Amino acid sequence: TQWHNACAPTNKYPAQIRTLYGDHIMGLANEVVLQGLSASQGQLCDVCAELSANGHTVIARVVTYGQETGPNDIDVSASIDTALSASAGRTLSWRFITCPTSAPMRYTFDGRQWSNTYFFRVWVRNPRVPVSKLEYRIGSAAWAAAERQNDGAFQASSQDFSRGFSLRVTSLDGTTIEDSIPGLNTFDPDVGVASHANFE
Repeated sequence: TQWHNACAPTNKYPAQIRTLYGDHIMGLANEVVLQGLSASQGQLCDVCAELSANGHTVIARVVTYGQETGPNDIDVSASIDTALSASAGRTLSWRFITCPTSAPMRYTFDGRQWSNTYFFRVWVRNPRVPVSKLEYRIGSAAWAAAERQNDGAFQASSQDFSRGFSLRVTSLDGTTIEDSIPGLNTFDPDVGVASHANFE
């Protein structure tokens, strides 16, 4: 809440997502890559990692990335330091994991151009498995790929999204989930829209 980070809109994470993710949050070095997904391009925003030190283990959400001294270096929140009985400069082990959440994914939107129904930027929040692709379509038209931005959002434009549209999310393991989204400018972009499901 105090500082901006690389995986969020300019008005920071919405309150509902902050509550969902909790205080165990972390940042990755730009050099980190997971099965072709790059931290430096915002492709690892919202993934989960397991961190261990001093006989303790916690699970954290990735909410930022940036220049570090090496691909294994990370930044962690103060709550993680406390939970791991650690201090600044400590050594710990970490690995990516499937997020242990039972809540569905949630689509939150960038509200800065919310009145423009021919354009949207959307974040797929709370995925259990990293997202590799997001597609959209209006009615029965063909699916079109949204362009991934370096803050973790996906962007689409040049169509009228005011009457609703569909999103199809593909996980890193190839699983897909489809959801119907109401027309732009008809709901709170920060609250967004809940998916009907999450990845296994």
